[in-house]
Amino acid sequence: MLPRNKRGIELSMNVVIIAILAILVLIFVSLFFTGGFTGIANKIKEIFGAQPIDEGTLRIRCDGLCSNYDLINSVSAKRDVWNQFCNEVREAYINNNGKIDTGESRTCEEITNCASINCAAEPS
Repeated sequence: MLPRNKRGIELSMNVVIIAILAILVLIFVSLFFTGGFTGIANKIKEIFGAQPIDEGTLRIRCDGLCSNYDLINSVSAKRDVWNQFCNEVREAYINNNGKIDTGESRTCEEITNCASINCAAEPS
């Protein structure tokens, strides 16, 4: 016969830890699906995202693409450089006020002249 003088049920430490972890997971999942992480995600993107550069640095990078274009023999590599030069929009501090204003996003074609790259016709 079992003794009937037990006053309560004992919980092991493992059950308590698992219950706490399960509650934390439920909280994080609910925050994720309700959009509670958007503020945190925006802060992380702001810190680690692509940083805008000044116009002079952008011009140097674009001139580098232009000078390397003639040295490339592969059509696919030329197409990649052509896309970077003609289509890739870069953010730059044009008026050096410390923030990106409307209209300060530019392609390399708008920043510098390159006789080697014709943006009107994709290389084939």
